[in-house]
Amino acid sequence: MVASCVRAPTEIIARGIDWAISHNADVLSNSWGGGDPDPHIEDAINNGLTNGRNGCGAIFVFAAGNHGTSVEWPASLAKLLPVIAVSATKLAFWTHSGPTDPARILAENAL
Repeated sequence: MVASCVRAPTEIIARGIDWAISHNADVLSNSWGGGDPDPHIEDAINNGLTNGRNGCGAIFVFAAGNHGTSVEWPASLAKLLPVIAVSATKLAFWTHSGPTDPARILAENAL
């Protein structure tokens, strides 16, 4: 786990994803995101999508972002599930979602 105020080297994040896949993780839930796209992380994600769950592909869930604009990388990648924050009645003002890249999962009671 990486604290929200700490930026982990991308190679360490990629190794963590690879470790989870090699230890038969079915679902990888990630409450981080943003920054520039990184080939190490994308390669690890693609490996999990291809080889996870005994070749059926692991499921990746990522935070959509916290700046109130479009869904951030890596949640914006195809085949991943971005999550946005909502209360029982409204979308959190800081969460990402938009008409061109809507989040597919809502996390209620986030407010």
